[in-house]
Amino acid sequence: MIRSLPFVIILMVIAVAGAHESLRGPTELIHWDQQQSFHGYTLFSTRGTSYLIDMEGRVVNTWPIGTTPQLLENGNLLDASKDDPSGFGGFRELDWNGNVVWQYDEQRPGYKPHHDWVRIFNKQLGQPTTLYIANREITHQEAIDAGCDPANGPYDGAQLDTIVEIDMQGNIVWEWRFFDHTIQDVDPTKRNYIDQGKTVADYPHRINVNIPGRPVKRDWLHCNSLDYNPQLGHVVTNSVQGEFYVIDHDGTFVAGDPEESIRRAAGPAGDFLYRFGDPARYGQGDPPSILADWTQSTTGHKQIGGAHDVHWIDKGLPGAGNFLIFNNAQYLFERTPQSYVLEINGMVNELGERAEVYVNPPDAGYFRWQHPNRDSQKTPRWVSNQIVWMYYSRSNQGFFSHIGSGAQRLPNGNTLVCAMTEGHFFEVTPDAEIVWEYINPVTKEGVVKVLEDSFPMSNAVFRAYRYGPDHPALRDRELQPKGTLTELASQGQIQSSPRQMPQTNPRANQPGQKQNRQQRQPGTRTNQNEGQRGPSTNSESKRPTEATQLNPETEFQFTEGPVGDADGNIYFTDVRANRIYRRDPTGQLEVFLEDSGGANGLAIDAEGDLVICQGERSRVARLSKDGKLTTLADKYAGKPFNKPNDLWIAPNGGVYFSDPLYGRGTPTQDGQHVYYITPAGDSVIRVADDLVRPNGLVGSADGKTLFITDHGADRTYRYAIQTDGLLADKSVFAEIGADGMAIDSRGNVYLASQQIVVFNSLGKQTGSFPTPEQPTNVCLTKDESELFVTARSMILSIPLAEKRN
Repeated sequence: MIRSLPFVIILMVIAVAGAHESLRGPTELIHWDQQQSFHGYTLFSTRGTSYLIDMEGRVVNTWPIGTTPQLLENGNLLDASKDDPSGFGGFRELDWNGNVVWQYDEQRPGYKPHHDWVRIFNKQLGQPTTLYIANREITHQEAIDAGCDPANGPYDGAQLDTIVEIDMQGNIVWEWRFFDHTIQDVDPTKRNYIDQGKTVADYPHRINVNIPGRPVKRDWLHCNSLDYNPQLGHVVTNSVQGEFYVIDHDGTFVAGDPEESIRRAAGPAGDFLYRFGDPARYGQGDPPSILADWTQSTTGHKQIGGAHDVHWIDKGLPGAGNFLIFNNAQYLFERTPQSYVLEINGMVNELGERAEVYVNPPDAGYFRWQHPNRDSQKTPRWVSNQIVWMYYSRSNQGFFSHIGSGAQRLPNGNTLVCAMTEGHFFEVTPDAEIVWEYINPVTKEGVVKVLEDSFPMSNAVFRAYRYGPDHPALRDRELQPKGTLTELASQGQIQSSPRQMPQTNPRANQPGQKQNRQQRQPGTRTNQNEGQRGPSTNSESKRPTEATQLNPETEFQFTEGPVGDADGNIYFTDVRANRIYRRDPTGQLEVFLEDSGGANGLAIDAEGDLVICQGERSRVARLSKDGKLTTLADKYAGKPFNKPNDLWIAPNGGVYFSDPLYGRGTPTQDGQHVYYITPAGDSVIRVADDLVRPNGLVGSADGKTLFITDHGADRTYRYAIQTDGLLADKSVFAEIGADGMAIDSRGNVYLASQQIVVFNSLGKQTGSFPTPEQPTNVCLTKDESELFVTARSMILSIPLAEKRN
């Protein structure tokens, strides 16, 4: 399509595909045009496992890890150490058979790796290195010193993204920080204040720390993708807030001198070379707005919103050197929202010609784009002249993923698209013809052949990649198809749980819990006469690999800290909702405590009182039966704790608890440690100070052994407990880390890792229990017939083989 504007002629291709809305449909392969598609193997991960499938959807290999896996040219798989793109400790490289051959964990306090990474070949070092995104914490004072407006503070817990580069030995060889490239117009005493007679608009190469309405805070930019261009030596990273940024890597890197590399990256040479997406952020465009009658809106000059997976199209592919990005359009403020895939040439100038350097997008100009169908009810909007190709579906309901997702240009010119929220992959030609389509069958409820109406993310896949059969990673590999995922699930070769339909709420107004109409499942009723759902007792439910969701009528945000009392009640926390719940033996659920102080780990003492790790109040407290809260410990060496997380009460009444840094900005202690409150409660002793990020802990019934899982080091340790409560004889119990943990009367230890993993008392793995969502913690019921598992937005029951009193 050619559009003529005054003095400017620009060429852009708009690709539109048809789609339809559906509430029920088949999974796996939907369509395959063998003539027009690019034949190869598609890699994706879901529920903690990575799958490589052929064009028919048949599995050819799997790996026991799964966040955003990438195949390397050596045939290994590189992925995050934890199944959570928003935060993980480090990385694992696995060979074709799933063995870990390389690993790295970020151990510096205040650094939180997240979302994306890329393995590159560093030409100056002559060896492979790994680039990754990490949130770096800053203090309130650092924020003020950088010119952040004091009126928007305090800034405790604030984070700005950093790009870190490590060599294969885990040494940091380069680091670039947003914090070093800021501008502001609030405090003229600070070094980054605008020059006289200028405004923020004169500094597109730096980021304004006082963006109107968005002061610096935790996860301020939320960068979610990263790429390196070896021809240019540049790095690009995308912020979910609506911009991506290009910086110079090779020009600021000094081989053999990490300190000088970091210094150069922090200087003017590390300023933005290019930024795209929302020029109003730096005063060179109009922001979105709601029009006067409230029924219409304008996107202003904003081009992307909530976008993901920015990267350069590789050399040798159609469009090489251009940017490709999945524009979720979550924050685009279109009247009728939908997602787009955009191809962007950052060197197009105002004449529509390719320049030799990046061109500031406002300088390249815009054209007025009108949707081709009036029934879409989209208002016209300004589109950048640097967008050279755009894909969207004709029906906005057919293609809209508000988070995650990605796109990949293929050798034949087609584009592979992954829409995360619906687990939807498809291959589209340059002219928008769908030539391959696939729906991920792995859901929270198991592997299904038919996907019914579900909440978003039920079968989510963060990103997918297509590899040709001649790719170096696949050469000389045995790529024998084993069957589709649903076929393998029906044969018991992969975990499959039957779909658990939402249950109605038998107690619409439970004691201690207000009725919340917004928590009802669509179409359910709250009939007082309907059956109560409690712990399952039929023999079929006793299959040891089946997890059953409990109380599905209640929406949780992030469950944690389960513990059982002598009467068979289970207490657990919802950390983000700031609540403690109690579930009785019949399955009835009530809110036990509101305003829990950010309660996480729980324990029951000899008196039957609840002992709580109150993370937001930096203390361990006891809640007596009369409702009185008493502080047991809130500081060590005169300083507050970081954020007490989990605890265990020894037979003598002493309390061991972990104090990591999850979710908190400035550490208040000198590290992340484990402490011991003496039985008399008169002193607090630091008993473990050599861990990266301690989390769950539990002790043996005889009080002689303590197990601590180091989430940061991805290991679980065993200690001997001395008579004075101190720890000795540290040894590795399991080569995996976990969140929470439990121990039964036989000494078996249950770790809440990617799934529930079981080890005997000698440290040998004896089993595992997959869960629909990644578990956070676990405890045993009173008779040890079941595991009670907290798993983020749900609570689960896993039956064990036998009861033990």
